[in-house]
Amino acid sequence: MRAHKIVSGASKAKPWTVRYFTPTQHEKSFALKRDAVAYGVAMDTRIRSGEFDRPESETVGVYAQRWLSQHPGKPGTKAGIRGNLKNHILPLLGEVPLTDLTREMIKDFLANPDIDTTSKRWQAIACLNSFLNEAVRDGKIPVNPALDIKLPKKRAACPDFIPPTYAQLLVIESYLSDEFKLALWLQYGLGLRIGEALE
Repeated sequence: MRAHKIVSGASKAKPWTVRYFTPTQHEKSFALKRDAVAYGVAMDTRIRSGEFDRPESETVGVYAQRWLSQHPGKPGTKAGIRGNLKNHILPLLGEVPLTDLTREMIKDFLANPDIDTTSKRWQAIACLNSFLNEAVRDGKIPVNPALDIKLPKKRAACPDFIPPTYAQLLVIESYLSDEFKLALWLQYGLGLRIGEALE
């Protein structure tokens, strides 16, 4: 079975066009049919022998950066993703061609000692899944290699945490500057996080 197809009528100057797949489609046109046939046979040989030079795949880093630039999230969300990419994913996987990224590579990446907490691993796999799912939708890769990789369960919040008493809060307040005193009581009374209390 031929790996190429010859079509006619592409143009008056070069009416014979060879189409072949590597796996993406390529075309080359010729003035003479015999030249198109010879080129098609040559492409068949190269494709079947594995010698055909496929176009270089976009790297994980290039695709992830473009995905982030198009991400619809809020600035804080994008800043968190950018940090995850910069500190963990890109140093280890950024130069890997997207089409060469495997499940084994991702599991090795998650076992790296630099990603030393369960929380960091969960954040990394969430980020990977997000942009690799988008790569599947964009037709860059056939499947997401990070899908369904098992991670250790996150530990539940410490059950024996005891909030400070009113007297202890007064002591804490005495060490704070005026701009943070209100935030302390907002956090304590309303359960706000520090960023929410300071807005």
